Amino acid sequence: MKVLNGVFDEDEAYIRDLSAAFPEIDIVTATTPEDQKLHIRDAEVFHGFLTEELLAEARQLRWFHLPGAGIDGTLEVPGFAESDIILTSARGPHAPSMANHAMAMVLNLAHKWHDFFLHEQERTWDPWHYVWQYLDLDGRIMGILALGDVGMALSRRAHGFGMKVYAVDKHPKPDMTEVEATWGLDRLDEMVSISDWLVVAAPLTQGTRGLIDRRRLELLP
Repeated sequence: MKVLNGVFDEDEAYIRDLSAAFPEIDIVTATTPEDQKLHIRDAEVFHGFLTEELLAEARQLRWFHLPGAGIDGTLEVPGFAESDIILTSARGPHAPSMANHAMAMVLNLAHKWHDFFLHEQERTWDPWHYVWQYLDLDGRIMGILALGDVGMALSRRAHGFGMKVYAVDKHPKPDMTEVEATWGLDRLDEMVSISDWLVVAAPLTQGTRGLIDRRRLELLP
């Protein structure tokens, strides 16, 4: 079996360990689009980012593994949805970093870090410019749309900052210690209307596309 690894920043030592552990599998790493097109022709497994051009060259591909979590981009590759290629994704490993990123953006906006950075570049120090602009997170409400891996990781971080967390999910789970309540989609408007901070952690699907529209944004406090 030939496995094509198309992730450019893969650790070479890790690939050597994989090859040693599975000597019956031919693992090939391609670092350019041209090499990927060449090697995907007889590959049965591809780990990387699939494009229309690569799919057109694939002759024996049976399994495509996406290193990310969201599969919407792959499903939009012409011809893939109609194929019999198995699709898997890396759901789970990215949850901590995604939750950290979301919390960092909340802190950035609440504490005006962007303005601080711009003033720093101008060699300006004017703390009184910000003194009445800070937004305290303690006691504020964060609404999370979709309480999956990312949503749960984010709820724990928000709770640690003293925030009250409410969530809406297609399949409501038993409430977590860090979550005040988890509601069904029928209460999405209610959650948005009480949220000081709203985070969308849902996958992009036909059911979620456009779920947060202008009408719902205008419900925010």
